[in-house]
Amino acid sequence: MGFRHPVTVHSLTAAVLLALCSAGVAACRPATQEAKLPAREQGLDGFARERISAAAPPQTEWRDAVAFQSDLAIRLDLGSATPRSTIRVGLLDSSGAPVSIRLLAGDRVLNSAKSAGEGTWTDWRLAPEGLAANSAPVTLEFAASGKFWVSTAELVTSPAAQPPVIVVLVDTLRRDHLGCYGYARPTSPNIDTFAKEAIRFERFVPASSWTRPSVASLMTSTMPGVHGAEDLGDHLREGLPRISEVFGKAGYETRALVTNPNCLPIWGFGDGFSRFIDVGSEEWLKQDDGVVMKEAAEAVRDAAGRPFFLYVHALAPHEPFTPAEPYRSQFASAAPAAGTAPQPHQDLIDLYDAEIRYFDTLFGEFVATLKETGVYDSSIIVFLSDHGQAFGEHGNIGHGSSLYEEQMNPPLIVRLPGGKHAGGVHDSLIEMIDVAPTLAALAAVSTDPRFQGRSFVPVIENDTWEKTLAYASLQHREFSQYMARTQDTKYIRDVAAPGEKWFDLAADPLELHPLQTPAANEAALRGHVEQMTSLGQVGLHILITSDSAKPLAIAGEIQVAGLGEVRLDYPKDRSALQSDLGAAHFTVHMPGAEPGVNPSARLAEAMDAMVTMRNLAVLNNERVTTEQDYAGLSAQVAADAEVNISLSFDGALVIAEQVHFGASRSAHALDGRAIPMAEVRGSSVDFDPAALPVRLAVYVWYVPSPDQIYGDQLTPEIRESMRALGYITD
Repeated sequence: MGFRHPVTVHSLTAAVLLALCSAGVAACRPATQEAKLPAREQGLDGFARERISAAAPPQTEWRDAVAFQSDLAIRLDLGSATPRSTIRVGLLDSSGAPVSIRLLAGDRVLNSAKSAGEGTWTDWRLAPEGLAANSAPVTLEFAASGKFWVSTAELVTSPAAQPPVIVVLVDTLRRDHLGCYGYARPTSPNIDTFAKEAIRFERFVPASSWTRPSVASLMTSTMPGVHGAEDLGDHLREGLPRISEVFGKAGYETRALVTNPNCLPIWGFGDGFSRFIDVGSEEWLKQDDGVVMKEAAEAVRDAAGRPFFLYVHALAPHEPFTPAEPYRSQFASAAPAAGTAPQPHQDLIDLYDAEIRYFDTLFGEFVATLKETGVYDSSIIVFLSDHGQAFGEHGNIGHGSSLYEEQMNPPLIVRLPGGKHAGGVHDSLIEMIDVAPTLAALAAVSTDPRFQGRSFVPVIENDTWEKTLAYASLQHREFSQYMARTQDTKYIRDVAAPGEKWFDLAADPLELHPLQTPAANEAALRGHVEQMTSLGQVGLHILITSDSAKPLAIAGEIQVAGLGEVRLDYPKDRSALQSDLGAAHFTVHMPGAEPGVNPSARLAEAMDAMVTMRNLAVLNNERVTTEQDYAGLSAQVAADAEVNISLSFDGALVIAEQVHFGASRSAHALDGRAIPMAEVRGSSVDFDPAALPVRLAVYVWYVPSPDQIYGDQLTPEIRESMRALGYITD
């Protein structure tokens, strides 16, 4: 279920039964609303759910839950329990209206609990205490004076046949700062021990060098150009596949615990999770990963015995680096010898390593919890990061500023149930989009045909792999870059700078010496960048850039037979879009500039939505609205279509000199005349706003379907994914 589309709760279909007082009974039982459901682990599957959030500062938790409000007690039939069964209950009460819970076998009370009436989510694991028979039907009874929501009401009778799946992502973690990847400092003894019982990957390539696009590719198994969450103001597009939904459909309880504000429900990251907790992201600048790892341990204890998918997003190695003692002192470098220059940025590296060691301690405690609850050996456990971190390499500090290796080298370690294939080390190119289909394959659940990655189970089992090229992109603030690489060669195209660079990674792993001439596989690498960036871009594009000299009112219309999906990329409070099968009408209101600042309304929206981003800007003394403002409209139309386009600025038709058509950027008026799509073909890479002049201008181009451009060059996985996503029709 998605956050932005809550399901309406319908009235219950179960009969309302009024209990009658029997002669000789001292007191009447409360009237009861009985819900006779089939005996199965998901006892609430017969009811419609809605998405409910409740805050217990600094955390906010969303769950899919069933709403109840009645003067009658409410009963749920859970099926037959044994003395070894566990009954899981989770609910949200109304403030001042606690909920009483009873576990019944007939009229006999086996256990009971009561919520605090604080308007927060609460969970219990109730044992059927004193159950006389080996097996007996049990019922949960709820009674409250106000409305409440039940997220969990199920009977767990034995360990799940399906393996739990646990993904631990540690933000901003370079693999070359872990002992298991060869680092000399003792940053990761617990992670190293885990790696010995798992499978380690040496060439894991993230989708980008900053969090939002990289985690979006992890969650959806789609390229950044397809999922759309590329820059600060970007949301995940609707209708995407989700690893959470894949496991949810297979009967898993799906949970996410997130500390990074870039991966919250407001950006579309909550979809598909039955439970999502924002673990204090507003305070992420001083976040203690001890909190999220404690929540992770509690989630495991609560869900033990049933199949669950758990995503944990920790933040310890992310700047600002504020490690606690004794870790800070443990990694403090000695002062350089007299006459010796200090190592550049060694102070930052010391703090970074101390943060890693702190998280390593927490990870060791989490593994201990997995073992204590009996979950460790039966689980699929993935340990990874979303990107790396620069410490002065190539003139950068931090991440999200380049696609060089120091920002693109996260770890990937996978432990299988029973430690199968433990100790395996593989140097095959694995991409972020490959993780989701691999987890589905390992858990033997049905995958989603829209996934663009491929399962790397063949790598694990027999070290075979057909993937020879990997791709990443960076659209972040003023940076705009694209990358393709093989195991030993890398190509980087910088659109904002602009320029191209080639590297021999085998001879020059630190990328200090760009090749003077393109690599021998130049065509393959260039072609891979073009192919991957075209995914998700199929159709007509209209991009409007502004110099922000004054406020601008834009009105536009497109008319074409067979018009498909239309998207307008601009903050919704400043834009409007209406479309049907043959026409789309849109308006955009761009703000004028503050003195000395070019406002990007999309970035300003991000600032307004996230106090954490404003705090970070203040911390870095940044003016956060300095990128060029732009609005983009995209529409799915046929390659042989002729589209009528009209566009006006402040009520007057745009002049031809402001309009640029296709790859040639020829000037044309947008006065409603029919425009053949064949005349305006172009690549979206060539119309990246970061690379365009700061001016009032309109760019119009058409991207054909990938199969029309690349034909048999498309991999079977990409071809099937694009077909499932609607970009290829044949």
